[in-house]
Amino acid sequence: MANLGYLNGPLSTLGTQAEFRNVSFQQITNSSVTTTVSGRTIRVANSTTLWGGTLEFTTYTQYAFKYLQGFFAKTRGALNDFYIQIPGVSDFQGSYTGTPSLQVVNTTSAGNNEVDIITTAGTINLRTGDMIQFQSHSKVYMITEDCSGLGTSAEDSAGGKTLKFEPNLVESVSAGNFVNFSNIPFRVVCTNDEFTYNYNLDGTVDFAIEVREVI
Repeated sequence: MANLGYLNGPLSTLGTQAEFRNVSFQQITNSSVTTTVSGRTIRVANSTTLWGGTLEFTTYTQYAFKYLQGFFAKTRGALNDFYIQIPGVSDFQGSYTGTPSLQVVNTTSAGNNEVDIITTAGTINLRTGDMIQFQSHSKVYMITEDCSGLGTSAEDSAGGKTLKFEPNLVESVSAGNFVNFSNIPFRVVCTNDEFTYNYNLDGTVDFAIEVREVI
């Protein structure tokens, strides 16, 4: 297995920028439900939540599409992973002043779904439903409660806040760890080993893929 780099965004390894027509975003949670003799149900999460979806590319000329075709040839189906910024999903919808960065205040162990954070400068308001990513690992998390008025002091009254998210941390995060909140890249693989490239007689190509997050 290998990582092929970035399909799109400012770090794209393509000779052209990947563009999309439609995106279907998925939350994938593997749970099991057991019913006891008395009728009580027991629900257990078998693994962490992963993100996925169907990405439909804009119509390319056959000339321009060759770059994408070459990139996906290197994935070898579901073998090799890559990073992708999903339009709308990866975009930050909150607000900020100045040029803030987010940092974890206290070391937090895996299994928790909240961390204390501050900014390094300015102020920031994080919105429910936006995605974040910790500096120490590639897993993407979703904010589950607004986190407003973040500032540079660890004291709650002066700007320190508790950030809540799902799923639980898959790895611990150390104090000082940066939290990415903008242009979030998902580390993904294609979900199948067969690609269909629709070469149209008007000289264009239509293409769509299904992807799933990997950790």
